[in-house]
Amino acid sequence: MKQVVSTSTGVQLLEIPRPALEPGTVAVEVAHSFVSSGTEMATVNAVESQGGSLAGHVARNPQLISRVVDHLKKRGIRKTVSSITSHLSTRSDQSQRLVALGYSCAGKVIGVGPGVTTTSVGDRVACAGASRATHSEIVVVPENLITHIPPGLDTRNASSVAVGAIALQAVRQADLRLGESAAVIGLGLIGLMTTQLLKAAGIRVIGFELDEKRNAVARELGIDEAHSEIVSAIQATNRFTGHHGVDATILTASSRSPEVANLAMELTRKKGKVVVVGDVKLDLARNPFLRKEIELVVSSSYGPGRYDESYEDGGHDYPYAYVRWTEQRNMEAYLRLVRDGSVTLEPLVRDFELALATSAYAALQATENRPIAAILSYPVGDGSSSIVAPSIIPTLSRSVPNIALVGAGKFVMGTHVPILRGLSDKAHIAAIVGRSGARAAEAAAKLGAEIASTDIDEVLGNDDIDAIIIGTRHNLHASLVLQALNAGKHVLVEKPLAVNPDELSEIESFYGSDDPVSKPILLTGFNRRFAPLVLRLREWLSELEPPYLINYQMNAGFMDPAHWLRTEEGAGRNIGEACHIYDVLTSITEARATSVSAKGLRWPGDVHARNENFTTTIEFEDGSMGAATYSSVGSSKYPKELLHVHAGEHVFVLTDYLNLESHGVQTRTESIDSQDKGHKNEIEAFIEAISGRADVPIPLWQQFQATRIANEVETLLRSPIGA
Repeated sequence: MKQVVSTSTGVQLLEIPRPALEPGTVAVEVAHSFVSSGTEMATVNAVESQGGSLAGHVARNPQLISRVVDHLKKRGIRKTVSSITSHLSTRSDQSQRLVALGYSCAGKVIGVGPGVTTTSVGDRVACAGASRATHSEIVVVPENLITHIPPGLDTRNASSVAVGAIALQAVRQADLRLGESAAVIGLGLIGLMTTQLLKAAGIRVIGFELDEKRNAVARELGIDEAHSEIVSAIQATNRFTGHHGVDATILTASSRSPEVANLAMELTRKKGKVVVVGDVKLDLARNPFLRKEIELVVSSSYGPGRYDESYEDGGHDYPYAYVRWTEQRNMEAYLRLVRDGSVTLEPLVRDFELALATSAYAALQATENRPIAAILSYPVGDGSSSIVAPSIIPTLSRSVPNIALVGAGKFVMGTHVPILRGLSDKAHIAAIVGRSGARAAEAAAKLGAEIASTDIDEVLGNDDIDAIIIGTRHNLHASLVLQALNAGKHVLVEKPLAVNPDELSEIESFYGSDDPVSKPILLTGFNRRFAPLVLRLREWLSELEPPYLINYQMNAGFMDPAHWLRTEEGAGRNIGEACHIYDVLTSITEARATSVSAKGLRWPGDVHARNENFTTTIEFEDGSMGAATYSSVGSSKYPKELLHVHAGEHVFVLTDYLNLESHGVQTRTESIDSQDKGHKNEIEAFIEAISGRADVPIPLWQQFQATRIANEVETLLRSPIGA
């Protein structure tokens, strides 16, 4: 499909993989999308600034020179050169970014994901959301970020829904009553929409805008007064309000000058309200802000629900009686106002066909005859487009194993990809599969992968793909593993392998009692057992007979309750992180567990969860015993990970994968310069195995055991007290 993206060389219209329909989402064939002159042009300028020459980059960031000098003094030439090389590599990657543009569109529903209850195929809807309601022929948007278009309103006008909802929420935050007065500072797109909404609510409005042409548009739209000079704006406000000041001022301007916010304070009456919508510098003078006891309020985009993952992505609505105006209800109300003629777009916008999208952005940057906004129109469709793209299977080279990355997020791109790049003579990254087509295409271009897709079936159906590396959210791991294994692909899946016993049982059933050699290789990302110092520890322990007494402490630190790892997607920190501990214990003993016990702390509220503050004890059939302590309430000044092993009158201590000590007949110490938790060794072992040059890096029973322990501990921690 065609999609408008921002790159370091400017705005482009590219062929991008179609987005995948997910639970709780709706697929829409776009008829019109709305181009915001403020937010989108800021994005375009930011992305373009990441390109250009190195000299220009340094000129824009002169502080880099002093940082280099300081780095040289503190760390020497070698580490400084390494740091500069890393910075240049990161900058090179950023220069290849593809950033999807757009956050407001309208069209016809062509697909409905599981769990959607309010929308059907064929419905006309308007959509909002950055990275969701983009300038694309097809978009996939969560149910709470769409609203039905009322009869009598076309998709062209409805495509402004996100921008309109922002203006409407600002008006709601001002909390004005019929007959009161307001000032709007900044008569750009949002400001002019805000002005119309205020007038529709019976509010007297005065505006301030430096651009006299925009003031003229505001007057055409019915504003009471509009001024381009600060002095005249203050004088007019005094006349307008009998020297009391307006009841509320809404800041819709974008400015780095503190004068804008201070003008708002000057125009507002005592005990009035200032609502901040635009990107303004809030360097407020003490007076009149404090003298007037002005209430300063920030308006959060489209309204309640914005930036709340449980609302936007999880589909959880707020109770109507308690939160009257959510972002979705604001979108719905705005469309009614447009339909009824209370808001008009005609003086504000210029129309362009999708094929001329680059011209639209050029027009918004022009110095003359510049529109305030633009609307893109798409080739007329009847809503019969398929959310599933036609399958095109490219032929890949077979000189080395071809690997597909599924879920190319920060961890995979930041940890696995650099390692794979260094092993390009042994394996090739051939495909990228992600939720966002633009990001998949960006990663594929950056890595030289032949396939970019949002559909895993596209790579599973390609006979030239040998292996899959899975790095998605945890709740998707097991199902993706089974899909890949059933397609005959080798799998490296980031931990956890499974988030519940049923998922683990399905994977175990796949292998059954058959010879695992006849099945695809499965490796769970238990990388710590591959760490150089863990390998050395196991070597030293091989000189001593079990049983071993092992204690592993993970001082993990606080994590926001809203973090995805603590939600159903992440399954919690025991399942998602402490599973590493259970695998390290298994790798040291190489014995089967015979019993598992666990106890957790209980905290009021949800600041700290029980499954992130607990101790567990595991007994093994060789007589060894392992104890694990996982905590989110410790200090960052203490080591994050500390492992003690007592055996044969020796004590071994591993600290943060940097230092290993042995105390016994002789004292031995081994240290490394930088932390190595085994990721490189793990990936090298996986590639050797899928190439047929080595055995499975971790025996299946050990992968299953570590996962099973994690699930048993989770069950114990969730048990009622006294159970």
